[in-house]
Amino acid sequence: MEEKKGPVFAKLKLSSNSPKNEEFRFIDGILCRKNFDPDRKLWLPVILKHLREDILRHFYDAPTSGHLGFARTYDRIRKRFYWQGMYRNVVWFVLHCRECQRRKSVPQRPPGRLVPIPPAIAPFLALELISLGDFQSQLMETNG
Repeated sequence: MEEKKGPVFAKLKLSSNSPKNEEFRFIDGILCRKNFDPDRKLWLPVILKHLREDILRHFYDAPTSGHLGFARTYDRIRKRFYWQGMYRNVVWFVLHCRECQRRKSVPQRPPGRLVPIPPAIAPFLALELISLGDFQSQLMETNG
């Protein structure tokens, strides 16, 4: 967003106005990238590295932003600015937000329905049957 004086920017400025490179252009001393979304503004300012965290903080941490998650934050930023690796930066910023990690719960499925266990007919009935074993095989052995 700010004009830098240096050999890299001078070279960019010369090459950006050439007819070969229509994707980038200097407008009022600011390097801009052509926006290919027809419903949005035509040129997006290219954001330098040292300004990216401030923009992320403004669009995610500000009281008017409300920690709205990745999709909304990314959508709001990409409509206004451009920088290479923006998607990855927004994902990292949202996932590492300390306030969200502290306050928001982990999304999980609700617990299943409880299935009542039928009441026992007599105490230790199941234990008695288990301890007695298989009657038919015992009868066959004694009769056979």
